[in-house]
Amino acid sequence: MSYKALRKHTAKWFALIAVCLLFIFLLVFLMDPGDKPADVLTISQSTNNQIIVTIKLAQKYVKDVNSDGKVNCIDYACSFKLIWDAIYPEQAGDCIIIRNHSLTLNHLYVGVYENNSLIFVEPWISNPDVYDMQTIWGEKWNPRFNKYDETEKWLNKAGRY
Repeated sequence: MSYKALRKHTAKWFALIAVCLLFIFLLVFLMDPGDKPADVLTISQSTNNQIIVTIKLAQKYVKDVNSDGKVNCIDYACSFKLIWDAIYPEQAGDCIIIRNHSLTLNHLYVGVYENNSLIFVEPWISNPDVYDMQTIWGEKWNPRFNKYDETEKWLNKAGRY
């Protein structure tokens, strides 16, 4: 092998190794929770009760709000938001629809603001008393991939606006 061919061969391998290392670094960086929720989030008893009541009602009255032939997280999140707005109209702005779209999860759920903190609520759950996204989804849920401006988009699809 000539010196020129050896340099070319070495450059190709160096580039391949560099791209692989960059890819691994990006995966590790992107999978690390960025806006990690507080380790201890204190939720007032009244807000906790409001969330549980709304989850129970959303589960009772959920329907295919976007007419896609399925009852899934879209329908539960929209139902939660619509019911929250109906029974707590003075707090309608405290409840938002959030989309989490990552490599491990593509999911719609809700957030409820209390004292400038956001409580991440999973309305599509078997036990309404345990609704925290981190508890339910664990490592699959990465709040770095949350999209917070989803409320109007999904309520439009549900026929609210």
